Amino acid sequence: MFLTHFVSIKIQTGRLGPEVLGGAGVAISAQYAVSKLYNDPLLRTSISLVASTDGQSRATGNKENMSEETKTADNEQKLSIAVSSALLLAFSVGFIQLVVYSVLATSITRGMGLSSSNPMWYSAVSYLRVRALGTPAATLWLVSNGIFRGLGDTRTPLVYSFLFTALNAILDVSTFAPLVGSLNHHY
Repeated sequence: MFLTHFVSIKIQTGRLGPEVLGGAGVAISAQYAVSKLYNDPLLRTSISLVASTDGQSRATGNKENMSEETKTADNEQKLSIAVSSALLLAFSVGFIQLVVYSVLATSITRGMGLSSSNPMWYSAVSYLRVRALGTPAATLWLVSNGIFRGLGDTRTPLVYSFLFTALNAILDVSTFAPLVGSLNHHY
């Protein structure tokens, strides 16, 4: 993600004023500070939920009193429930984040030390609300990463994170560069 933030900042540097860039910085800091409270526990919970279910499924696979098909179906169902539960939890937390950041953007920004009379205020609140739109998808990605890690697959999240980073960098340049040019006239 560092690369995409670097591309975004590089595009905007020199084109937007210091108030707008400072406001974006405050919004990014606020979102990271608040999301740190629940993203780490959410990731650890999803990893352990899936890993423990997968481990139990493999351990019960050694029991001989069930047919092979019954064991496989039972194990797949338990793992499916664990994965579905983790994804449902991620979506719920992501949606709660969206609501919290949207509704409490002014309070969160005030908590970061900005007053409404500060020239960065409008940019910080606006940028925090726009960033809030991406929190459900980011939370789902975080938990999906945890699910793959819980299953012992670290290659798949790595490949997809490279693809998402490349896609994000391309979309940043293609969508935000023209937008920044039009914002120049506004600010």
